[in-house]
Amino acid sequence: MKTKITEFRFDRPCIKCGGVVRYVRGQKCVSCHIERTRKFQRADSTKARRKEQNSLPDVAQKIRKRRIDHYNKNPKKYMLYSARKRAKEDGCAFTITEEDIKIPFACPLLNIPIFKNENFGGPSSPSLDRIDPNGGYVPGNVWVISHRANNIKSNATLDELKLIVAGLELQSRK
Repeated sequence: MKTKITEFRFDRPCIKCGGVVRYVRGQKCVSCHIERTRKFQRADSTKARRKEQNSLPDVAQKIRKRRIDHYNKNPKKYMLYSARKRAKEDGCAFTITEEDIKIPFACPLLNIPIFKNENFGGPSSPSLDRIDPNGGYVPGNVWVISHRANNIKSNATLDELKLIVAGLELQSRK
């Protein structure tokens, strides 16, 4: 909070440094007041940083490690949980089980190996995809492809993808 300095006293000196100009209500000069304020601001920010360093990162790291371990041990459960959450948000059907999710060794679209990355995301990470985006998460409408392939086909229609392929083929001939 910044205060405007509008009134000064010149009759008595500052009690800290002996300066002549003082605040009307205070007994310290302007420079001593600013120095004291900065000192407390630095102390407060240092305390906050220490508290943050001591508590938050440890807890956050433990939670993140636990989530990554759970994901690495049970990728199908994680995909199922995420799909159920998306289906509930979108209001679409959800009837798949863990047995309906089959993670292949290679992506059926890009033919790159599918493996669990250390972090959650990555181009080679397995990603549950709906074959027909208008259909729900039902058996026969889901498959596992790479995260990269899922991002590529997420918003594109078949005609748009054909145009992109035709443009890339034309460009590669030049």
